[in-house]
Amino acid sequence: MNRNTAVLEEGLQAIDANIPCEIGSPISLLAVDAANQLAIIDLDASTNDELLLRGVCHFDWFVRNVPIVRRMYHGRVINFSSQPRLFLVAPDFSPLVRCVAHRISCPQIICVRYHAVAVSNGTGLLFERA
Repeated sequence: MNRNTAVLEEGLQAIDANIPCEIGSPISLLAVDAANQLAIIDLDASTNDELLLRGVCHFDWFVRNVPIVRRMYHGRVINFSSQPRLFLVAPDFSPLVRCVAHRISCPQIICVRYHAVAVSNGTGLLFERA
């Protein structure tokens, strides 16, 4: 997926990648949607319940550090009046993660599964909301 975030949602545009965060692991991607709302995108190559915890920690970091984020992306049109959405992208999600993501109202959590598919010139990825 790299920076082609429109595969997750129409109008979603990546603005940064591998953002250092105090919890140890970097934020995979940061994007803005068509309404200029921030979207934190965390990726994992395996089915791993830790992805949910990592994503919520990244969301928490952004909420606690809005002044820093404003300076980091000065000059970008970003709607800071609404909280960021959180996209979790992995091959699959456990029933536990799906249940928690469905029940939590803040942050808004969108789980997206990806599957490798054969295409004429190699392998492609198919994305679907879980």
